[in-house]
Amino acid sequence: MVDRLALESQPGKHCLHQAGHYYCLDFSSIFAASTLLTIRQPVKLILDMYAVPGGKSIFAWKTLNPGLLLCNEVIGKRMGMLISNLKRCQINLSAAANLDSKILAEKMPQTANLVIVDAPCTGQSLLAK
Repeated sequence: MVDRLALESQPGKHCLHQAGHYYCLDFSSIFAASTLLTIRQPVKLILDMYAVPGGKSIFAWKTLNPGLLLCNEVIGKRMGMLISNLKRCQINLSAAANLDSKILAEKMPQTANLVIVDAPCTGQSLLAK
């Protein structure tokens, strides 16, 4: 479900958000993630190459129910936020990695059924600003 909220609302402070019952995405992220709704075949492994803060990864997991979700983030200091969001939203069959995308591609060639690359990252709300 998608619901547009007033700018002054604070959905991230609601108890249901803290319990992982929903995740807030900005409109640009919703647009990027909505392309996943067109996938009709089973997906065993999803790789989100630049996953922080985790919204599109969570959307992909909830939408496609993969066997495994691998969330990669190249900036190490952002990993805590990613892991926290995955845990809060009960994304169980997932792993988080902090690898350069080139190294990841070399070590795991042709492994994932779906690779998510949001470049430039829409999660930064750059378009809205």
